[in-house]
Amino acid sequence: MIQKLDLFAKMYEEAINKGDVNIARIHEELFSRELEHILLNYNPNDIVESFIDIIKPKTFPTISVKKNEIFYRARRGHDTVSGAIDDCDGTFVMPHHAHDIEKVPPMLAPGGRFNRSGTSFLYIASDVHTAIAEVHAQVGEICSIGTFCCKKDITLINLSDKAKSPKINLWCNVILQPIYPEKLHIYKLTQFVTDVFVQSGMRGFYFNSVQTDTGKNVVCFANDVFELEKYSEKLYYIKKVSYAIEEYKDWTEKIDVKLLNSYNSEEDEERDRKIDYLATLVKNK
Repeated sequence: MIQKLDLFAKMYEEAINKGDVNIARIHEELFSRELEHILLNYNPNDIVESFIDIIKPKTFPTISVKKNEIFYRARRGHDTVSGAIDDCDGTFVMPHHAHDIEKVPPMLAPGGRFNRSGTSFLYIASDVHTAIAEVHAQVGEICSIGTFCCKKDITLINLSDKAKSPKINLWCNVILQPIYPEKLHIYKLTQFVTDVFVQSGMRGFYFNSVQTDTGKNVVCFANDVFELEKYSEKLYYIKKVSYAIEEYKDWTEKIDVKLLNSYNSEEDEERDRKIDYLATLVKNK
């Protein structure tokens, strides 16, 4: 079951040790695809125990979050309440608060990067800006924020700590790989890897936000560590959303125009049009 997984991990490690980043990326992708293939053929519950010995969660770098450290949780939107000022009836805007800003009840929890549908973990961030960015609030929206206090010291797996072991870094990259709407199936993979850490007794993950430059995120598996500070809820209006971009220059290097064809598809006309356009586009780069 794991022979190819081990092979790609070793090839990734060799490429990293040689400083060949491009080759390492290829083997990282092959590693991830092989893990997907395994999950296509086995139920997660049937193999999670065996993967504890493969991943070895207790060898991963950790970080301590101390008692009384503050974190933030965002929820898009706001609550309203009907009332009156003197004799004037009205509807008043207020933040989502109390249970509405805490983690989602398990029965209502949708699947996410780390939690399966029906399993609820607490997602929090190191600052308000990161918390809002992580829920992808849009311009013109109002967003609710709650402040959470750490009730006791806790040790978390630090996914952003570049470990000495390339194999550990490879697993971290798998867990934190970018996921966008066309790749939502990858959640099945990251959820499975999270299951392995949960079964190993780990309490949660700590990692750098990809949405902000300096923000940190925490996902806590335990129920008794972070507590919403009463009456801490606030509202924020989203004025602007910005993106950091760069031209993706490598895509044409993977295409040999001489070998490019339309696979003799039944949909020849449309496919050929796209192939011709792509070939011309590559030639003009």
